[in-house]
Order: sequence, then structure tokens, then C-alpha cells
Amino acid sequence: MRWIKVAFWVAVIVTAIVLLVPGDTVLAAKVWVASWLPMAAALDAADVTEHADKLVHASLFAILGALGMRGWRQADQRWRVLAFLLGLGVVTEALQAVVPGRSASIWDWLADAIGVLLGFGFGTRVVRQYFGMAVVSKGV
Repeated sequence: MRWIKVAFWVAVIVTAIVLLVPGDTVLAAKVWVASWLPMAAALDAADVTEHADKLVHASLFAILGALGMRGWRQADQRWRVLAFLLGLGVVTEALQAVVPGRSASIWDWLADAIGVLLGFGFGTRVVRQYFGMAVVSKGV
């Protein structure tokens, strides 16, 4: 389980970097990715990417939630991980307010929170179904 905790902390660092890079860097990355997509023009014309940032927020935090759920078995530890991840969402949103080309949004934080909950739910199912482990309330 140690490798999962390491993966969790690496994912925390990657998430912080992704959410705190300046807006022009984000735009350059979007343009680069779009250059590889055969349907980029159609997606842009359909305005499919208008709220894509919410999907990015939810996805990043879902990964963190699932890793946190799998990395810490005791219920009290999982509550701390949950609180940490929700706090991380608040902090990254607050910091985005001072990053050039970025802005803070309660909707982004809500996407973070939904992602964490989905990740915790997925992590719980995987732990129970594939590893035969139950959530431990104390000790161990």
C-alpha cells in the first residue's frame, strides 16, 4: 500500500501544478492538444469545450479521491484525506485568483468536491470488490 500513498502525493503535486499554471500556458496546451485531434474544429464549433475545465477539475480530484480511499484504510484517516482534498480545492481556487490568466470559481471547487466524492465512491467499490477489504473504523 505504500506505493499508493506515494502515487497519491505525486498526484497531489501534479494536480496543484495543473491548476496553478498561468492561463497562457493552459491555452498553449489546449492548442497543442487540439492540433492532434482530428475533430478539433468540429468540437470548437459545437462549443463542447466551454465547460471542459469543470471536467478537468472533477477528473483530477476523482483520481485523488480514489487513491486516497485506497491508500488509507481506517475510516478516521479517510475523513482526514477527504478534508485535505476539499481544502486543497479551496486553496487552489484561492490561488488561481492571483495567477495571471486564471480566476477563482466556486463552480470549479464544486467540481473538485464532486470529483473527490466520485473517487471515494469508486475507491470504496474497488477496495471491497477486488481486494475484499472493508472500511476499518479504528486501529489496524
